[in-house]
Amino acid sequence: MRMIRPMLTAFAMIAFLGGCTTTTTTWVKTGSAAQAAKDLKACAKKGGVDFSEKGEKGGPVAFGFAGAFDDKCMTGKGYKKGK
Repeated sequence: MRMIRPMLTAFAMIAFLGGCTTTTTTWVKTGSAAQAAKDLKACAKKGGVDFSEKGEKGGPVAFGFAGAFDDKCMTGKGYKKGK
């Protein structure tokens, strides 16, 4: 019985932290970078995730819980996922 509680606690923490991961997706569309940043900011706000003008690679980035960002917002604006 003493081993079950620590194991359940460890499992719960792993499951919780797994939901806190972030994902990075590059969105591609012909047009201006300024408009792309504006569109990403609008979709981030709609999806309830954070937005930053300067991400790790210097470009705009939306970040938050994995799965929270709705890809339909960006695809609806004519963007495609890049590699």
